Parts: sequence; structure tokens; C-alpha cells
Amino acid sequence: MAVTASWNDRGSRLEIKIETERLYLRSIKASEKDLSRCIPLFQDSAVKGWSKEDTVSLIYHVWGRRWNEGDPYSGFAIFLKPLAEGLKKQCIGVVALTQKGKPGESQVALLLDPLHQGRGYGVEVLSAMIEFAKEARALGYLHKGQELERITAIASSAQPSLQCALKQIGMTLERRYIDQELGVEKLRFALKV
Repeated sequence: MAVTASWNDRGSRLEIKIETERLYLRSIKASEKDLSRCIPLFQDSAVKGWSKEDTVSLIYHVWGRRWNEGDPYSGFAIFLKPLAEGLKKQCIGVVALTQKGKPGESQVALLLDPLHQGRGYGVEVLSAMIEFAKEARALGYLHKGQELERITAIASSAQPSLQCALKQIGMTLERRYIDQELGVEKLRFALKV
């Protein structure tokens, strides 16, 4: 896996690119192009209660702002690497290291297009995010003012493939609980960095 970080002309926007064997991840930009890639993912029926306005806010006011402020705890677009030279990269999902949780504890959140689930991309992306988090920590990036110590993830009981992927990357089940808002069982996984 190759991870590169670079700053733009203004010296404030952090831009990250991550390559895995089959995928290419990059910082989500506060742009119409990235917004148009994300809206279909978030409008999928698996993301209950998420509106177009929520997606706009996430892209422009959360992830875009964080990247512009040099904060690596933000969102990435996930692309399939083209099979041949000259073909376009296909966006198949988003992944984020979030600011949820207490200082020093980031939550990883993954959303893959249903057509690309069950092919091992989840494990590949999550493994890359764990390695990226370790590298960000080694470079001195802080999470809410503290060194990153843990990464957590939430899966519903109806997502056995996500649960399996989280276990495959070394996360352990920490607790089960009922999401009062959605009325579904959730499982919280964690990993020390």
C-alpha cells in the first residue's frame, strides 16, 4: 500500500492519496463532482434517514472543511483502479475516519455501492484506513487534541459481511446495544492503534 500526503498552493488543504492492490482512495473535495458521486451512495435504502441535504452538509461543511484545515480525520472517495490504461476510475464508495467519539478515538465508517459488496473491497479499504491512521499518528496528527489511541466501528446486526470484515482487520467486538432512534441492534468494534 502506498500513502502520499501533499499540501496545495495555499498551504492549508491536506490532500491524501492511498493506493491498494485494486483500489485508489483520495481526499473528498468540497465540489459538485464529489457531491454527485456521493449522493447516490447515501440515497441507497441501506442508509436510513439520510437526506440529500445531509450529504451536501457532510461533503461541504464537514469533510471539505476538515481537509481545508489540514485535518486527516475526514472522508475519502473510493475508486476501482482501471483495468486498462485510459479507462476512467469508477467511484464505488466512501470511507471516513471521523471525529466521533472521545479525544484519541476515531470511528471508521464505510459505505460501499451494493454492487461492489462481497468482493473483499471492504477488507481492503478498512485495512488501508488502519494503516493510514497509524501513519497519521506517526506524523503527529492529533485527534481532538490527543494522539490517536483507538479506532472504533459500528455495524448493525443485519450486516454480517461488515462484521466479518471488521474482525478480519483485527477489530474485536466491544459491545452490543439497541440503537434507540432506529430500533435495531448495533455492534461496536474497536482496535488499539
